[in-house]
Amino acid sequence: MSVTALAAVAVSVPVTVLGYLVTQAALGSHGSSLGASGVPRALAGAVVYLTLMCLFSAGVAAIARNAVVPLAVLLPMVLAGTHLLSLVGATRELARYFPDQAGNALLTVRSPHTAFGFTVLLAWTAAALGWGWARQRRWDG
Repeated sequence: MSVTALAAVAVSVPVTVLGYLVTQAALGSHGSSLGASGVPRALAGAVVYLTLMCLFSAGVAAIARNAVVPLAVLLPMVLAGTHLLSLVGATRELARYFPDQAGNALLTVRSPHTAFGFTVLLAWTAAALGWGWARQRRWDG
């Protein structure tokens, strides 16, 4: 998992910065610079988010002992499931506790919920990695 985390950081840092710069260039005069208020924290949050989601996915793969299960579970969850839950009034509060929605606070400039989002995402990641470790240890005994 250390190698997975290092690979995730090595990829997410340049991708995050490059993605931000391309987006801001496309926005032209409406864009902002790398040094604008809150931007460095949001970019660092994006790296943390991508790294923790990568580790969370690796933990789910370790639990399932199959690479297809995390794709089948996490892609619909991240792309549509929890986003739809966050739009409905009755489930909006519940959606905040899913890893992708909690992690969104890390990406947002001037988010008042950064610490909450980080804590929730870290808890999901630790739980997946812990459960994955226990399953691997039991199976490989």
